[in-house]
Amino acid sequence: MKAGELLGWVNSKVILGSMYYLLLTPIRALMSVIGYDPMNRKFNQKVATYRVDRKARPVSHMTHQF
Repeated sequence: MKAGELLGWVNSKVILGSMYYLLLTPIRALMSVIGYDPMNRKFNQKVATYRVDRKARPVSHMTHQF
């Protein structure tokens, strides 16, 4: 049990932390340099709302839900 706890600590702290800093941080930095913002988080004072209007789906799309 002690060995399992040690391996779990190493997995959750060291491996996942290093994966975050070695993979996700450079990807985010590259996206910032390119100007890619998939969530469209830029602030615009001229806009009254940030809501995106979508077209309603047809009722037939609910016939085969699963």
